[in-house]
Amino acid sequence: MKKLFAVLTALLPVIYAISMQLSVFLIKGDEALFAMLGIFLLIGFLLPVSFSIATAAADKRFLAICNLWFYAGNLLLFAYEIVLWCIRYHEEQIAAQNGAMGGGLGLALLIIIAYMPHWIIYLCVRVSGAISTARTLKGISGENARMAHTFLQLIPAADLLSAIWVLRKVNAFQACQQPPIEMK
Repeated sequence: MKKLFAVLTALLPVIYAISMQLSVFLIKGDEALFAMLGIFLLIGFLLPVSFSIATAAADKRFLAICNLWFYAGNLLLFAYEIVLWCIRYHEEQIAAQNGAMGGGLGLALLIIIAYMPHWIIYLCVRVSGAISTARTLKGISGENARMAHTFLQLIPAADLLSAIWVLRKVNAFQACQQPPIEMK
């Protein structure tokens, strides 16, 4: 079960991107869009919580790799949202120069309606990652490093760098734990 929750939580950015594209191109009507966003929010909240519960006694390397997957996917989607917003902002500026009005409202609605569900779920994933980081670093590093990396998991972009550090620390710890190879 823990692998299923890990894969589904890692795929949340893909699920979000697909649901947004379906709602924009295939579904006509605000009710369907809000229903889809509501379902995404519910699934996006339940998956990280289920992952945290299911992986209470999981392998440290597994938790570190899962965090890396979670943050990489969410950071890529976050970067995509920034690029898309910049493109829309540029389009609105061109339209404003041609005499159109109300461009800023469209950008604000884009942030509120389209981006906020992903940001809320990204926060849930980061909290879940902070919990698994605390579990991962228990017994591997000191209490101060553990608390610092648990806190870094809550900051966008820093969470990915912290997850890379945690994975390297876990790999080094597990390499030290393995018995040496006997030379014959």
